[in-house]
Amino acid sequence: MEQFQYGKKEANFIKGIAIVMMFTHHFFGFLQWINDANMYHGITINGIIVEQEIAFICKICVGLFAFTSGYAMFVNKNRYEKWSSCAQKAFKFLVQYWVVAAAFLVIGILLKEPLPTFKVFLLQSFGIHTMTGFDWSFLLMRQFDAWGGTDDLLKIVSSFATWGNVGIVGFLFAKYDMFAKMDNAVRKYIKPSLLALLDVIMILAIMALRYQTDTYLTDTNTITLDMIWAPILVYAFINFMNYICVYTRMNMGKIIEKGFVILGKYSMNMWFLHGIFFTPKKTLQWIAYFPKYPILILIWTLFLMFWCSVLIARLQNYILGRLTR
Repeated sequence: MEQFQYGKKEANFIKGIAIVMMFTHHFFGFLQWINDANMYHGITINGIIVEQEIAFICKICVGLFAFTSGYAMFVNKNRYEKWSSCAQKAFKFLVQYWVVAAAFLVIGILLKEPLPTFKVFLLQSFGIHTMTGFDWSFLLMRQFDAWGGTDDLLKIVSSFATWGNVGIVGFLFAKYDMFAKMDNAVRKYIKPSLLALLDVIMILAIMALRYQTDTYLTDTNTITLDMIWAPILVYAFINFMNYICVYTRMNMGKIIEKGFVILGKYSMNMWFLHGIFFTPKKTLQWIAYFPKYPILILIWTLFLMFWCSVLIARLQNYILGRLTR
C-alpha cells in the first residue's frame, strides 16, 4: 500500500468530499431555508427526517476546509514570508470573490431581489458582513440584520477563532509531519486490508460521535472537537481511497477519486455560488429542488454548480490576467 501523502491532489480530494458534505448540509439541513413548494421528499422515521440528520453531521465540512487551508499554509510558507506576497494572495482572493459578488448583484437586480443597504454592501464587498450568517457564500443578496455592536463583533471573532483553531491544527500537522509519523506507526502493526476496514470504522464512528455529542467545548464556540476529528477524517478518507485504488482491480475507485479531486479544484466557487438558491425571495430555488428526491437534488446541484464554477473560474482568470499584466 502506498505511503500516506497529503499533497495537492490529496488536498483537492478532501476539498471535493468537503464540498459534497457542504451541499448536503445546506440543501437538506435547514428546512427554514426552503420554500414549501420546493420541499424535498425525505425519508421520515418517527417524525425525524433522515436527510436532515445526516446534513447536520456534514457540518464538519468547514473543519475539513479549515484544516486543509492551514496545512497548505505551512507547505507554501515561502509564499507568505513577504508582506507583498500576502497582499497579492489576498488581492487574488478578493478579485475572485468580487466576480461572484458582481454576478449575484446583477442577478439580484434582474430578478428584483431585495438588495443590501449601502452600509451592508460595503461590508459585504470585503467579506466581513457575510461572516455573521450561516453561510459565507450568500454574499451580496443574503439579508442580515444591521450590526448591533459587540454581539455581532463577538460572533465574527468567534467564527474566525473556531475555524482558525482547526486551521492551526492543520498548520502544526504539516510543520511536524504528523501524518507521516502516524502512518509509519500504524503500518508497523496493521495490514493494509485491516487498516482500510479501520478507516471506514473511524469515519462512521466520528460521524456518529459528531451527531451524538456537542461539537463545541466552550461557551464562545472557539474550541471545537473538529480540531480532533478533521485530521483523523483526512487520514481515513485518503488512506481508504489509496487502498481501493491500489489493492483492488476496481477502476471505479480511481474514477471516484478523480471526480472528488476535480470537484475540490473548483470547491471555493461552488461554495460561493450555491448561495444563489437561498436569496431572500428564493426566486431560483426551484431549479435546485425540482428533482425532489435528496440524492437526485445533490447530484443535480453538484453538476450545475460545478459547471457554473468552471465558467466563473475562466472569467476570474481572465480578469486577474488583465489586472496583473
